[in-house]
Amino acid sequence: MRNAIAIALLFIAAQATARTPLVWQFEVHLDERSIGTHRYEVTERDDSIDVITEASFLVKVLFVTVYRYEHRNEERWSDGCLRSLAATTQDGGEHLQTQGSHEPGGFRVVSTANESVLESNCVMSFAYWNQDFLQQEHLLNAQTGEFEPVTVQFSGNTTVDTPTGPQAARAYDVLVEDAPIRVWYAEDTGLWLALETEVDGRTLRYRPTQLPAI
Repeated sequence: MRNAIAIALLFIAAQATARTPLVWQFEVHLDERSIGTHRYEVTERDDSIDVITEASFLVKVLFVTVYRYEHRNEERWSDGCLRSLAATTQDGGEHLQTQGSHEPGGFRVVSTANESVLESNCVMSFAYWNQDFLQQEHLLNAQTGEFEPVTVQFSGNTTVDTPTGPQAARAYDVLVEDAPIRVWYAEDTGLWLALETEVDGRTLRYRPTQLPAI
């Protein structure tokens, strides 16, 4: 009986601590060719938010693999700010790692390229799932460990095709050094819907195959 009660209490505690994850699943296209997927899983807890992102791209020409990309990133957030980060990336023939953690005086980042402390009270990454990231002037690139300057511009109202049909959306351009990133959010809920950017003169598109039901 005691064991049964203990198990029940543990189950109740787990239910209270972690809620059902919100999942974004995208099919990724280079121009009109499907090259892979990118998945975001966001789990809200009592005092934090855990985020796991996984991407896998494969580009072939005449059945020969010319480019492979694998990325996994785990983040923890609290009070709207990034508290820790651990990312690994295989970008073609380049292997990258980034570790980050909040500490007194800033946010320490250790990447393949360098180590630095970001003197900011609230660091944010390119957290497309959280529309608040659009208010930032610098964003942490989980792949490279760089704290990149960004400018955000409203791009207009439009509609986006989703698994449940077209949705009215607001588009924003996130201007970074390499190429602008356009993101779309649902007008009524603010839910992230899609993404598009340029890679070597070609268009990379994130088309949703699964979105959170909110």
